[in-house]
Amino acid sequence: MQNQSKLAIKFLNYYAKENGIEILHRNNSAGGEVKVNNISVDGYEIATSKIFEVNGCRWHACPKCYPRGNTVIFDGKNADEIRGRDAARLKRLNPQGTYEIITFWECEIEEMLRKDKVMKKEFSLMPDDSPINLRSALQGGRCGPMKLALNRIPGQQIIKHFDIVSLYPFICAFFQLPKMHPIIKTKSEPYQRVEDVPFGIIKAKVLPPINQKLPVLGVKKHSMLLFGNCNRCMENYGQPDPKNPARNVGKISCKCTDEQRSLVVTTTSEELKFAMRCGYVVEEVYHSLEYAHTSNKIFLPYIQDFLVLKTHASLPPPSFNTPEGKKNFVDLHKKLYGITIDPDKCAYNPGQRFIAKIFLNSAWGRFSYLANASEKDVINYNEYAELTKDEQIYDLTAIEIEENVLMATYKKDVNLVNASSTSLPISIFVTSYARLWLLRFLRQIEATPGCSVGYLDTDSVLCSCPSDDQVPIVSGDGLGSMMDEHPDEIIVSYKSGGAKNYMCTYRPKDGGRSRIVKKIRGLTATAATERLIGPMDFDYDPAKTIPIPTTNIGPSKDLNLYTTETSKNYRTICLKGIVWDNTVYEFGHRFDEPDYPIILTEDDDTDIERMIQKQNALQTV
Repeated sequence: MQNQSKLAIKFLNYYAKENGIEILHRNNSAGGEVKVNNISVDGYEIATSKIFEVNGCRWHACPKCYPRGNTVIFDGKNADEIRGRDAARLKRLNPQGTYEIITFWECEIEEMLRKDKVMKKEFSLMPDDSPINLRSALQGGRCGPMKLALNRIPGQQIIKHFDIVSLYPFICAFFQLPKMHPIIKTKSEPYQRVEDVPFGIIKAKVLPPINQKLPVLGVKKHSMLLFGNCNRCMENYGQPDPKNPARNVGKISCKCTDEQRSLVVTTTSEELKFAMRCGYVVEEVYHSLEYAHTSNKIFLPYIQDFLVLKTHASLPPPSFNTPEGKKNFVDLHKKLYGITIDPDKCAYNPGQRFIAKIFLNSAWGRFSYLANASEKDVINYNEYAELTKDEQIYDLTAIEIEENVLMATYKKDVNLVNASSTSLPISIFVTSYARLWLLRFLRQIEATPGCSVGYLDTDSVLCSCPSDDQVPIVSGDGLGSMMDEHPDEIIVSYKSGGAKNYMCTYRPKDGGRSRIVKKIRGLTATAATERLIGPMDFDYDPAKTIPIPTTNIGPSKDLNLYTTETSKNYRTICLKGIVWDNTVYEFGHRFDEPDYPIILTEDDDTDIERMIQKQNALQTV
């Protein structure tokens, strides 16, 4: 429903602008919903008494999308029943034929957007002030290069690779998460101070500072999570274009106005507060879900149990070999995590460690389970008849495999499914805190003279510094700490061809042969990929493609497995920013202006003990 409302509002605004008329709708009417004869309508033009309806194809049984009247769509109702309900509503809405009713279908609008590039661009630039869609607020981590290549220069530049230890278990164990039901608010006053921001999930229009090297707030565009300082630049240069894959390559300086730069974001209060401290201005607050109750103990007992298992099964640190080292190790875990470690049980057990790690990392994800994902069942005719009566089911289709055996595919209405283990706000906050925790380390690196971020991916960062003594990150092995991924090796060189696509050369510190590690997006590491994609192929050139033969094994509709020989094209491409002179600049960068200063404050603190104490003080039960 929220997606349809978003489409309806944007289309009505676009239609009104194109035709030079004023259409009242939910978002621009003083009274909220527009009603005619006490019935809500999508839009209304007072001057001509025209009523505008934007119908979702599923909710209103579009004749084009659902031509068969007996197709069960949702609530156990078929297309004919839904169309009959709508016809009765229109009769009550316009009993005397006084009003002209103009109806647009969702599929018609989407077809217009496919054919009309100007209309599509106008849509993409319109502020989205529709209600909060929690699913769209669930975002992943930062990923991509900031430098396309780095080389170790003895005495001048070293390369380090750090990884956050158990990032998601760390967040789940200690950070404040929402509890109970929120207070829903619409059209609040823009927040002027950080203290004005309530704890919750907020949809707002914000203006980023110019040349913020590490943008705080991400937005989903072109099926990617992008971080930039200009909405229009992200629209223009972040979209894949097979005809011009290098459209974002060059010294492309942002010339957009503040209105064009503004972003509409759905984010957590914690990310929004961090952004405001970094220079973002909140221009409008459209919607907010405000939580009066929070807790950092929701996952703690669960995390503690499996952390004990993982710690017992992991390789102890070198200091563990002395009695004093063992005592310090046990005391530290008791102090920070509230767990008791038995030194006699600490022995490397890869199987137990693997299982414990899976349980530690996956618990929070269960709360974002997609309750209305497509389901498939092998059933008989009687069971199919029962499915047609189920009010939770819609988009029911079936193919006959053999006599009295059907493969049924269907979805369940998310508004009717009892998803007792789903809580999207929890997952939204977990991923939000994770992005902020990595951002703290990134800011520390960029704020250190001579240091710069080369590549980052959710919970890890590759960076360059003048020397080991000038690396701003302190390596540790506790939850949430940054750990040196290659303490016994020297990183000789690094190249990146985009997100999830890079190559590093390592050499042992004590001498020996170098080794090369390649990470290639979308391709399985095989002898063929190793042979066909060499070190030179990581040099950035979006116009160059390399065909890679692949073998796919998959099912068909008749439930047989088939092996097919296909090929994929390898290409270096990065659409996470403006690519120029070995650097990936943030969208909206202005080359003729200085970078926005990174000034570290207590909010950039990554001391684990202080952070835990701070979070414990915030709990509201």
